[in-house]
Amino acid sequence: MTKRRRPDAGVCRECGVEFRVYNTGPMPGRCRPCKSRWRPPRTYADRRAGYRANRLARVMAVRKCIDRAQAATTPKAARRGLPWTPAEDAAVLGSDLRDVETALLVGRTYQAVVARRHTLRKHASTG
Repeated sequence: MTKRRRPDAGVCRECGVEFRVYNTGPMPGRCRPCKSRWRPPRTYADRRAGYRANRLARVMAVRKCIDRAQAATTPKAARRGLPWTPAEDAAVLGSDLRDVETALLVGRTYQAVVARRHTLRKHASTG
């Protein structure tokens, strides 16, 4: 003998479980657990919002590394504020060392080495 369905019962489209239909709501034809598990597909705007939310964390992590490098080189910066010599320029451009190590080598701060390398490369490309 087949089981008779109640007139106010429905069968879930996803799991096949019989459930009582109180109202159609935003997702008719699904039981309550399936409705709660359902998530709308991610749109381009959703992905952009997630990227923007995580951007601040990434920027803060980079800023923290820069601040740490600057703090490590500032006390040992003996040539702070003095004009750059050709030997220092050669060390900044031709060094295979990291920026922090180059700053300690030439007696400048981390930010000074980064800025000087940028300036020298910019002038080299313009001729």
